Amino acid sequence: MEQTKFVNLPIIGRVQHGEQLKNPNGSRKVVEHGYFIAKIQDDYMQTFLERFNELYKGKKSLDIELLEDPFSMKYARYNQTGEVCHCMVDSAVASLKSQNGWKNIKCDKFNCQYRQRNERGKMACNRIGWLKFLIPSICKDRIWLMRITGQTSLDRLNDYFQLQKVRGQSLKGHYTLFLKQEEQSNSMGKTFNNYILDILKKEDFISEKQISQTIEKPKDLSTTNVNNVNNKVKKEKESETKTQVQKSAEQISTPVEMPKEKNTKKTTKTSTKNKETKSVEKTVIENQPTETKTDE
Repeated sequence: MEQTKFVNLPIIGRVQHGEQLKNPNGSRKVVEHGYFIAKIQDDYMQTFLERFNELYKGKKSLDIELLEDPFSMKYARYNQTGEVCHCMVDSAVASLKSQNGWKNIKCDKFNCQYRQRNERGKMACNRIGWLKFLIPSICKDRIWLMRITGQTSLDRLNDYFQLQKVRGQSLKGHYTLFLKQEEQSNSMGKTFNNYILDILKKEDFISEKQISQTIEKPKDLSTTNVNNVNNKVKKEKESETKTQVQKSAEQISTPVEMPKEKNTKKTTKTSTKNKETKSVEKTVIENQPTETKTDE
């Protein structure tokens, strides 16, 4: 069965990190935001736009899902009326706009005058890339498009996808697309701080069902364990307090034996008291007047 390239899937809109704004004189100016923004294609997609702003407004990373053949590049030339010539990369046939419509011509990228740099280091015909992807957190059956004009971003994305194909790996899967700012120099030697797109693949080893189970089970275990520990601690504390009360009661009921040294002191004191009383009695007897015996 032939695999489809999903070229006719309904489109929600575009995701960009910059946009073209019109000046009062009619010229256009590219404004770099430094974070991802979204623009819907039809008004009835307003719900998807609100969801995008809720999740990714002001952020520099985007969780996406890629299908097969998600990336394409072409050379394109524009003038005031819009696009006038384009050809796919690695193709020798170009489409040129004429008065009678579009016609096919041969394209020689080495001898084409529009691919030569002028005195300002710019070319009239430049590469433009398109990346199509899903944002599962917003919608799983409608795609988003990203128009990429940065040449460094195009090189990095193209090399990454070509590497996966050379290794025989499918491009289908979940990725994180993010912005990072780098200092770059152009052909004229001027340096700029540009935002570069980069991509990182996310491997989903655990399903959502397993994640929910692992989140719920620790909660149940934690509640039961906490109750058991508290009951044991309470019982141990109660038993300890009971034993302490019993010990204190036994100590109060048992007579306290005084040390021997104190008893000796008491005996010495009583003995001295007895001696003193005896001596007092003796002195009293001695001081009494003696009876004189008379002759009969």
